Parts: sequence; C-alpha cells; structure tokens
Amino acid sequence: MSLRVNLAGLLKDNVGAVRNFDYQGVWEADGLPQGHVAAEFKLTRTSRGVWVFGPARVTYDADCGRCLTPFTSWARLQVDEEYLPSVDVQSGRRVSYGAEDDGAFLIDAHHETDLAEALRQNRLAAMPIAPVCRDDCAGLCPACGANANEGACACEPEADPRWAALKELFA
Repeated sequence: MSLRVNLAGLLKDNVGAVRNFDYQGVWEADGLPQGHVAAEFKLTRTSRGVWVFGPARVTYDADCGRCLTPFTSWARLQVDEEYLPSVDVQSGRRVSYGAEDDGAFLIDAHHETDLAEALRQNRLAAMPIAPVCRDDCAGLCPACGANANEGACACEPEADPRWAALKELFA
C-alpha cells in the first residue's frame, strides 16, 4: 500500500462529496523510510480541490533529552490540509493559483497526490522539543555522565554551596 491517492473521481464529484482513506503500514517521504503510520483520513471535495482531514499516529526516532538513549515512539497528529489540482479535471488545462498559494499541496497532472509530505510536516510539528525515552527517566549523572537508569554511579553527591553554613552547624 502507498500513501499515493488518485483523486480523479473525487475531483469530478460535487462539492461536499466525501471518500475515506485508511492506511496502516510503512511510509516514505522524499524517498527515505520514515517509519510506521496508522491513519484514518476523510477526503472532502471543496470548491478549489480536496480537503484531507483526520487523525494519524506515526513513529519517530529520537534521542532521549535526559539520558541520550536512542528510542522510537509514536506521535499523534491531526492532518488538516487542502490539496489543489495542478490541472483542471474537466478541461485538462493547467491551473495557476498565484502567490497566496505558494507552498500549497498540489495534485499532479494525473490527478494523484502523495499524502506523505503532509504527514512528514505534521509529524515534525507534533514531536516533543525534548523527547524522553520514558516518563521516569533519571537522566545522566552531572558529574561523571553515567546513565542513572542503569544504576547509581560512584560519584559523591554535590552539595549546593548555599547550604554550606547549615552543614557547619551539624558538624
């Protein structure tokens, strides 16, 4: 299966016509493997093109922001994009949208489009800024750099210098 969708039938339909597109499997963007995806998209005919809307779950690879361990996780995202035809489905003439639609998702001359780029962009927006491998990740020891998830290191705990006067009272 592919994230490539033929929209010719939907483009010939009336505004408001709906098709469902469900996908589960591996996906690529720009020819590179991206991971796994599970998506349930609703494709709706608009006055200009096709609106693609629906939830998706995609995998991403990251390094933990606390312990630097590489891991793979799932990101939940919501795709909400309009795809515009580059060729009119009735006349076969090229369609130009002008400067306001620069960067728009386009439907090619064969009335097909690839949903992978929208997934890639939405996945980047949904990824956490500082991903963690698990919620209770203990991170790295600030002194020796040992992974605290694998056990305690032999470092002496550092005392905050602001508490030095209190430490002297108990000495």
